[in-house]
Amino acid sequence: MSCWAWCCALQLVHATVVASEASAEPPVAAVRIDAVSPETFGAGATLAITGAGLREGDRFRLGSSALEVVELQEQAAKLRVPAGQKRGGALTVQRGPRTVTRFDKVRFVAAPLLLAALPRSASPGQRVTVRGKNLDAVTELRVGESALQPAASTRTSLSFVVPDGLQSGALSVRSPGGEASLRQPFEIYYPPVVTKVKPARFGAGAILRVEGSGLSEQLAIKLGTTAITAVKKTKKGLELQLPATMKKGGPLLLRSAGHPPVRFDALEFVPAPRLSSAKPLSAKPGDTVQLRGSGLDAIDELRVGEQVIEPSARSASQLDFIVGPTLASGVIEVRGAGGSAALRAPLVVVGAAAQAEPVVQAEAVAQAEPAAQAEPAAQPPESTPENSAEPGYRFGADELPGLLSGAISDYTLPQIQRDIEQSAVLYATPAGSAAAHAGSGSRKAMRALSAAAVALAVELARMTVAQRALCNAMSTSKKKAADNAQAGELLARATQHSQKLVREGLGTLWKGLPDTAWTDAAIAGRLGLAAVDDQLARVIAASDGLQRECADRVHGREKLVARATDTADAGLARDYEAIVEGELTRLQASAASPDQGRQRVQQALAVFSNERRAHWQQRLAALSQRVQDRATVTGKGARTGKTATKVGKR
Repeated sequence: MSCWAWCCALQLVHATVVASEASAEPPVAAVRIDAVSPETFGAGATLAITGAGLREGDRFRLGSSALEVVELQEQAAKLRVPAGQKRGGALTVQRGPRTVTRFDKVRFVAAPLLLAALPRSASPGQRVTVRGKNLDAVTELRVGESALQPAASTRTSLSFVVPDGLQSGALSVRSPGGEASLRQPFEIYYPPVVTKVKPARFGAGAILRVEGSGLSEQLAIKLGTTAITAVKKTKKGLELQLPATMKKGGPLLLRSAGHPPVRFDALEFVPAPRLSSAKPLSAKPGDTVQLRGSGLDAIDELRVGEQVIEPSARSASQLDFIVGPTLASGVIEVRGAGGSAALRAPLVVVGAAAQAEPVVQAEAVAQAEPAAQAEPAAQPPESTPENSAEPGYRFGADELPGLLSGAISDYTLPQIQRDIEQSAVLYATPAGSAAAHAGSGSRKAMRALSAAAVALAVELARMTVAQRALCNAMSTSKKKAADNAQAGELLARATQHSQKLVREGLGTLWKGLPDTAWTDAAIAGRLGLAAVDDQLARVIAASDGLQRECADRVHGREKLVARATDTADAGLARDYEAIVEGELTRLQASAASPDQGRQRVQQALAVFSNERRAHWQQRLAALSQRVQDRATVTGKGARTGKTATKVGKR
């Protein structure tokens, strides 16, 4: 090739290069992201980006999701994460089809989710574990208005320890990913605290005063295995009326629903003492008298008449004392926290310096005394058939409450017959001498009244249990009425005896009460009217249920067939409520004014439980309405509702 040709070729190449450079895009400046704030975030968050080389048209992505551009400058941008974002990834900048830069120092946090807290309620110092999802990034934990510090956390759980003073409230968490809370409020449980129980030594029928914190009438309370239902709130705590039929003690247990019981052990239950014999019953000064019985090692005082004697020897079943030179004849009596007992026959002291009239006591009545002399109110007595002359009943008095509605087993017709006969003999005149001396209002008379009332309530429960067992023993076939004959005869006897216990027993006792027994809270407390009323309410409820248990059962011989439901109907509710209504009405009518009458009734009902107080108030209101409805207008007619009937000559 000639020189001229080479020169032409070089000029052509140079022109081509110049033209190409003139038409090409300007070079890409360096694009970078230096920082993202916040680095940890969740769905819906706004991100502030700083860097360089950014320009209009750039697209931003978090993982595979596009971000909304709020603001864009060369060195900064504001981006919004979609509200529905589920996953994270690297932050990238795309320009055209290319990814021009990438930033990995970001963390997307999914919204937390709470599923449950275990346990569902907790006390101060107790650890709580919260289950859920996306909990490893939680920055704040709250119960109600109180912020807590999690003790540990993972992706699916976190835990915390309940601090003192924390109150119940919504359990919620917050993280960069959002907020979450449990549907139900989280309960902070403060268990009841018992600081003192007075008296610490006591017997059946005693009133215990429990002091502490967190004490309420809604607690389920037991003393050992015995449920305590007569509970009253006081300024310092609770007042518990123990059943007069208690036989055993144990720790005081207070339970809130769904929580373990709180236990208080510093208590001593003292069984009621019993005296069975004394030898000799005629002694001279210097002789040793030996008493036999039970529970004698727990007595606090031994008396002969009005004189206190110091025992010379004692054990659970035996008590000895020496007749002193000044000891006079009198009834031997022992007293203790569990109650008192006396022998029927007096001790006759021969040759004593001061001879007293022998005191004849018709019967030994066991009663609960206050454990501390500073307390003026004596406790309601324990008086059950098992206390005196145990007749060998099939069930003890402490078993009867559970049998009023629970299953009854191993109770045969001969056993039922024996129980009915023995009860009829022992309680033929259940009011006894108690009602005869009630008008005096003395402590001795009140104790006797209370003992008789409790015993009557026990026997009514016993007869109701017998009626249940008899109905359950009957065949439901109408063709087997003859097979049910014996059970039907016993059912009729139990029903008749129940009616007698209410009408002649409780009727005599209640009508013999002085007005102060109703209106004086101290006397009413000693009598234990509320406890007896609660027992009778349970008996009446069980008696009403007999209609279901006796349904479809008949009994009789030949053509004399009767329905068991009719035979078992003792009318306990009707008779008992008529007795109490009559006394409350009399108490109101004997007042000087209507306002004073209403006040006296309120005083009388104050010792009753809330439920029973409301029951009697409703009964009295209904009775008052019936009296108004029967009111007549002489000569002009009698009105009942909207109808009027002429009164006068026909």
